[in-house]
Amino acid sequence: MSGVSSPRPRLPLLLLVLWLPLIGPAGCRSDRERPLTIYCAASTLAVVEEIAALSPAAVAVHGASSSTLARQIESGAPADIFISVHPGWVAHLAERGRLDPAEARVMGHNSLVIAAREDGPTQVPTLPTRFSTGDPAHVPLGIFAAQALRARGDWESWRERLLPAADARAAVEYLRRGEAEVAILYRTDALAEPELRILEELPIEWHEPIELIATPLRGARPGAVELHRFLGSIDARARLGAAGFRPGLAPRREEP
Repeated sequence: MSGVSSPRPRLPLLLLVLWLPLIGPAGCRSDRERPLTIYCAASTLAVVEEIAALSPAAVAVHGASSSTLARQIESGAPADIFISVHPGWVAHLAERGRLDPAEARVMGHNSLVIAAREDGPTQVPTLPTRFSTGDPAHVPLGIFAAQALRARGDWESWRERLLPAADARAAVEYLRRGEAEVAILYRTDALAEPELRILEELPIEWHEPIELIATPLRGARPGAVELHRFLGSIDARARLGAAGFRPGLAPRREEP
């Protein structure tokens, strides 16, 4: 009929009305509800995940080498707390204004061992066919291992047999898969693997202290301070002790 327009479908308008509440406020709400994020050294991933599961806050845990994580944070990765096993990477981020070193706390301490598979050698070889540890160029495990081997008098001969790993967990995997005859690992990583045998514990005097250093990052979201405090709780210390870490929980002080 002339002059009478047909009714237009109203479904798209209804869908728009239903969809509008999902944008704007919901976007803010999802950001607020995003879990707090801990970036932790690969060697601490399992125990930090256990501790995070006990926290009253929702927490996501991401593990890699301390060096890799520090560079990601420097590039703007959305982390709230950084757990490093080497003070150099804490200092690196402090110099770039990403954290306050005065807020760093030592959660625990670790040490080094030489390990083999259960079906591998029963004593440390004079010169292994191949050995794995972290890459000494930047991975804390490798830096500590090189220091210990120098003190042991084996670095110059062993370095040619090195299979460098991107992080502590990769060094374990090289050994488990038989790509290395022995490996220099964190004691806690060796203890956690039933397929591995510890051949020798390396004196802690042979390398820099291996400290789990936890620090909230500048610009972290609300709740990060409380989470950082929770990492030093009785429950957290119990989990660390069960995993083989020695006690810590103290402000970290730079050497004079």
